[in-house]
Amino acid sequence: MTTLDLFLAPIYLIVIYALAYSHKNKHYKGHPLEPYFIPGLTIKIVGAILFGMVYQFYYRGGDTFWFYQGIEVIFATFLEDPAAAVQILFLNAWEWTPDTAQYTGKIWWFKDDNSFMVIKLGGLFSLFSFGSYAIISIFFALFSFWGMWKLLKVFYDRIPELHKQFAIAILFVPSVFFWGSGIMKDTMMIGSMGLVVYSFYMIFYKKEKRIKYYIALILFSYIMLKIRSFVFFTLAPTLLLSLYVLYSSRIKSAAVRTVVAPFLLGIMAIGSIGVISLTSNVNARYSLETLEKRAYDTQWWHNKVQELEGDKGSGYSLGEATTSIPGLAARFPLAVNVTLFRPYVWEINGPIMLQAALESIVVFFITLITLFKVGPGGFVRYSLKDPILAFALSFGILYAFGVGVTSNNFGALVRYKIPAIPLYLCALYILRYYAANKDKKLPELDKTEN
Repeated sequence: MTTLDLFLAPIYLIVIYALAYSHKNKHYKGHPLEPYFIPGLTIKIVGAILFGMVYQFYYRGGDTFWFYQGIEVIFATFLEDPAAAVQILFLNAWEWTPDTAQYTGKIWWFKDDNSFMVIKLGGLFSLFSFGSYAIISIFFALFSFWGMWKLLKVFYDRIPELHKQFAIAILFVPSVFFWGSGIMKDTMMIGSMGLVVYSFYMIFYKKEKRIKYYIALILFSYIMLKIRSFVFFTLAPTLLLSLYVLYSSRIKSAAVRTVVAPFLLGIMAIGSIGVISLTSNVNARYSLETLEKRAYDTQWWHNKVQELEGDKGSGYSLGEATTSIPGLAARFPLAVNVTLFRPYVWEINGPIMLQAALESIVVFFITLITLFKVGPGGFVRYSLKDPILAFALSFGILYAFGVGVTSNNFGALVRYKIPAIPLYLCALYILRYYAANKDKKLPELDKTEN
């Protein structure tokens, strides 16, 4: 924290809150979501500030400061040579021109495409923050809040009665607002994810034809692909799955549904493969041909680190690393369990792991209560009736498997898993709602207000 940060932060916060209150009063006055707008914004900003303090005083360094180092270079380049700075924003990692080489050579993570994307986005934020770390962090938090608020609106639109539960799951889970608020990949990822889901919902469910939703869907999908493609590769098929549930559930005849449903599912499956194949070209390091190998390499590396630490670190093991389909299938329940319900209390080795363990206990008991009220069969039965539930539950579980089977380190897992937690919890709340309101029929998705 510098003198510049201390001087600018109060000024920016006054302006931000003035605009926030004006927006709230204009769009949410008397609305059921009104009580969560300012608190949700505040918890994000507090999370960003705490995040920077933890990395500065607890970790005494780390990824966020390497991101900021690159952002500083881009900000300085804008001041010295604006044309070169604009060129940098359109470069991929390792790319350079005679005008940009002297600047990109100073960026520590210039050779990593995922990190470089975050640095470029932070460079844009720096133009409006005088290069201040604190203000750039707040802008990251604002972007994350924007995406999460849009995600909340999607679930509220489906079941307004659950506004409180949805708000808690999406805005106020500690790991999500902490790890998803600072200058990190995770912040840009969950913000972009929320905006992709909202744009998809408005286009395909609400039948909105406004161009802004198509632009948002393409733009934020691109950001997801550039930062963490595997999140998008889980999101796209599960969103398409929701469309399958939507259209198949509208077929009234059981006989026709039996005949047509497999064809719809096949179309969605082909569409999912097509989306992944096409988007793989955006980021070759996560192409279909290399994705399995990268997962294997990541797991192998974490295993080696754990061996070097003498099994005293924060690593975990799900058994011998494998890329075979039977091997991955056998580890599916273990991977989902480690993401959603671990670390256990006896695996705690520091304050960060303590928070993660306590949160995992809460998620476990909410899951247990839901299982008791709904029953295992209810998870499938209700998901086949509600496309939003099908999306949230399938994404939460599939993504939990993906990060659980590849992370092999609780320190990494606690950050990687934050896209899954809000959607998984929302799914549990919807399941419990259906179990308690078996005879209630919800309105058609394309006829409600958002």
